[in-house]
Amino acid sequence: MSKILFTAGPIPTRLDSVKYLTNRFRGGLAVATAEKLQSMGHQVTLVAWKYADLKTTLPIIRVEDVHDYYKTVLATQADAYVLAAAVANLGPLSPLPGKFPSHNYRVGDVFPIDFTIMPRVVDELKNAYPTATLIAYKLFDGSDEELVAAAQKTLFESRANLVFANHPQWAKERKIAVTADGAAFGISFDDHVDLMDRLIRAAFYRTEVRNAALPRLGEEDAFIIEHYPKHKQAGMTFGTFAIRTAQGFFTTTRGKKAGEKEVAFVYNVDHAERVVHANKKATLNAPLLHALLERNPHIHFLIHSHELIGDLVQQDYQFPGTDGDLLNALSTKEPYFLIQLPHHGYIAGFSDFSSCKKFILSHGHVG
Repeated sequence: MSKILFTAGPIPTRLDSVKYLTNRFRGGLAVATAEKLQSMGHQVTLVAWKYADLKTTLPIIRVEDVHDYYKTVLATQADAYVLAAAVANLGPLSPLPGKFPSHNYRVGDVFPIDFTIMPRVVDELKNAYPTATLIAYKLFDGSDEELVAAAQKTLFESRANLVFANHPQWAKERKIAVTADGAAFGISFDDHVDLMDRLIRAAFYRTEVRNAALPRLGEEDAFIIEHYPKHKQAGMTFGTFAIRTAQGFFTTTRGKKAGEKEVAFVYNVDHAERVVHANKKATLNAPLLHALLERNPHIHFLIHSHELIGDLVQQDYQFPGTDGDLLNALSTKEPYFLIQLPHHGYIAGFSDFSSCKKFILSHGHVG
């Protein structure tokens, strides 16, 4: 059973000792989501404004305003955080300490107020609880493309595991799931709760850094490292490769900023203990790359990018770096394969360099 801290409803900012600046959202969808997660076996606690009228039997931690919300969420340890509250993102720079003295003013008088951007708890949670699962929502009145871009900005800046992009007109019916591997796909309301449940339950691999001598890279290897297809999005470079050696495989590092060319070496992956043994943190795809090489000993090169081509091995999106991603690890005796990862591109495998080079040159750099 996972402990989930789930924020819901409007979280206002203060104008004076009795007045709040808030929004029209009531938290009904958030409560429905939290209750469904509770029914799935999780232990869910809500965080909500003290005046929010939430119809639920779930336990609620009440907060005074956005500043109290910020402190309360950061002070409460949980396995997962779902930030669904409609939090005030701007407020008075200096709220009045008492009630606004309206008796000193006449109708039509102008009262200047300086506003400032409020603190964002989503930006601090991974600093406080780096191993916790962080799920957020991004509401924006724009096109799907603009929604995804806004959600990606929130996701990468906060290091969240998953962000759901919402539009006010269709938030009740569907979401756009935006993930840390650059995927973005439409999903129904019910399915978005199921995806959240799978992420919270997922068992992620961890890295144990090993300092040892590395194999030498040859000219063929250098070509793959330089030219493998890359997908650049939101300031990040997506895509990876695996180059087999007798001691393990070369691949990309994790969290690459656009333009970086760092290479990691994976000595081994212990799937029973979910540990990646490498000289530095390798791509989240490392467990899947290892499983594909292990199950296909004749394959020497793997290429992954975000073009949705190839045959599906299974139907559901799987989070990279989890044991669920191994569902994509097929076994074949063919010298070449091309599989599609649902919503997440493809992985191509090659037994010889010439076929791999031809594939890379035909697909080129993406993005």
